[in-house]
Amino acid sequence: MNNLNDYKGINDIFEIDGGADIRIIGSIYIDRESNISSYHAPVYIRIHKNARLEIEGKFTILPSMDLVIYQDAVLKIGDGTYINSDSEIRCKKSITIGRNCAIGRRCNIMDSDFHELDGKERIESIDIGNHVWIGNDVTILKGVSIGNNCVIGAKSVVTHSISQGCVAAGNPAIIIRKCSDWR
Repeated sequence: MNNLNDYKGINDIFEIDGGADIRIIGSIYIDRESNISSYHAPVYIRIHKNARLEIEGKFTILPSMDLVIYQDAVLKIGDGTYINSDSEIRCKKSITIGRNCAIGRRCNIMDSDFHELDGKERIESIDIGNHVWIGNDVTILKGVSIGNNCVIGAKSVVTHSISQGCVAAGNPAIIIRKCSDWR
């Protein structure tokens, strides 16, 4: 299946503008098997004109996930990654999420402030490496790179880049120790 609508559940809302480029090399799985009430909420996906969504391999979404890719922006998601329920992604330029990432509940990933400050909107790409565990309630802001094999603690606000193999936590998130692997 390479058509996003092939994955749509009965209550899901998929809004795809003409000119949107969707490349699914693998599959999307919307996991509705839990008895948690939010797991029966719809998935919302909005892809604007000339925006691009690229999925390589198996990508799992839990219900109540909210994803918007704005005009001319690119969102890339790697094999084995999942995004838990009640999370939001807002992509205005470029967001890359690597392979085998675990993104917890109620996370927010935004590459823009979506407001002007001193007459200018700041939009900067986000790059999340491979095998990154992002805890519940984490916010990742514009311009951030998170290296491979990182762990971001619950309720953290990531405002600066995190080098590979680190555990970071806090508001703002800071590196608290090294980590070679997580499971």
